[in-house]
Amino acid sequence: MRQVDEAGLTLMAHAIGDGAVQRLLRVYERYLFNDDPDDVAAAEAAGPGDHPHHTQTCRADKGPMRLRIEHCQHVADVDCARIRRIFDRSHGDARVVASMQPTHADTDYTCVMAALGPERTKRSYRFRTLRDRGAAVLAFGSDWMVMPPRPMDTLIAATSPPHPFSKDEAVAPADVLHAFTTGAAFAAGWSDRFGVLAPGYLADITVLHRDVTDPKLPAVASSERLVAYTIVDGKIRYSDDKYVDPPTTTSSTRSASEGSNVVAC
Repeated sequence: MRQVDEAGLTLMAHAIGDGAVQRLLRVYERYLFNDDPDDVAAAEAAGPGDHPHHTQTCRADKGPMRLRIEHCQHVADVDCARIRRIFDRSHGDARVVASMQPTHADTDYTCVMAALGPERTKRSYRFRTLRDRGAAVLAFGSDWMVMPPRPMDTLIAATSPPHPFSKDEAVAPADVLHAFTTGAAFAAGWSDRFGVLAPGYLADITVLHRDVTDPKLPAVASSERLVAYTIVDGKIRYSDDKYVDPPTTTSSTRSASEGSNVVAC
């Protein structure tokens, strides 16, 4: 952990299961604050800044340390609070990144329910809880090659969970957009060149026929052809024949950024 931190890298640790997530968070806490992660009462009483070790999390790029948890599935309530304490105690110098794949909330439902039962299954895909209560940065992906790399599948799974156990964890289309772009760029350590539409950033853009933040979009996302055109490194790589007049490469970044139906990858 120290070698990764001192090299300015981001540790990507896979954790599926409440025990796995808790063990990883304990490793992060021990490194950050040099105290006993099992002593929850002491951690809660310490408060922000009481442990000087949090200063070592400042990165070479002046950004916070990214404590990335791949999948981050099946998180207990006590560990949502633990994630929040990491943020508070480090003054924001350390952020837990929940790198999640919402499509698993659909495809894994049967086996998760059989293995964990209804109560623990409710804590399996905690998109909203981790964001709101845990102050975690959400970063969404497809988990390709395990799952098909279709962003619209993720949009549907995160905004309109197909099973009752995950309904309370649904997030808005705008939240999914943020997790796929800004959140993913932050998770990778590329916030200075990916994830937003801004001068100086790489012009990797997907333009849709519909507004991606429209709450009605998930209902039609699986049945409609939504992509109007894509731009990679400032050049149009794909154009739907329904889109009559795509912008030229010289004006693609400016033209695309003026629309409301743009996804910056």
